[in-house]
Amino acid sequence: MSGLFGTVVKKGIQKDIGLMLDDMAKAMNPNGQYVVDKIVDQEQYGAGRVSLGVLNKIEQPVYNQERTVSLIFHGELYKNNTGVSDPEYILNRYAIDGIRCVNELDGIFHFAIFDSRDQVVHLFSDRFGLYPLYYADTGKSFNFAGEVKALLQCNSSDRMPDYASIGDFFHFGHVLGHKTLFRNISLLPPAAVL
Repeated sequence: MSGLFGTVVKKGIQKDIGLMLDDMAKAMNPNGQYVVDKIVDQEQYGAGRVSLGVLNKIEQPVYNQERTVSLIFHGELYKNNTGVSDPEYILNRYAIDGIRCVNELDGIFHFAIFDSRDQVVHLFSDRFGLYPLYYADTGKSFNFAGEVKALLQCNSSDRMPDYASIGDFFHFGHVLGHKTLFRNISLLPPAAVL
């Protein structure tokens, strides 16, 4: 299935980010039939996307002119009539509005922006959360992906079940809120910035 994946490794922790990204991409693209874009930026951040190659054919990540901000985008904007690609449009809005750029976006999407000036990663979801984005803080790294199985590929991911979520699933037919079936993996809520 298509979507984003990535990791931010805490300072002082040695991890092979490229290998971790390869494992996450394989979990989301087991047959190798989709397009995979990846970036390892510095020693602490890596991200990528698995896409069908139909929408947003532009190679990602997309950078600002100074190459200090990078963006990985999955989805589609509905009201982008500017003549630039959706990821480029978002980067232009981020340069003007910062993380409030998402307030002006209409569509179905999730994306990650790495701002090397502040050494921070922002995750964004659309207003309705139609494309899920999961995340887990393992203590050694912060990982995110469009599918839980990609997060489970990270060796440090806790696979302990969340029994309350399992109970919710059997009682209501789905997991409630931002929880998942795993204790330390959460869903980025709709219209959220993390």
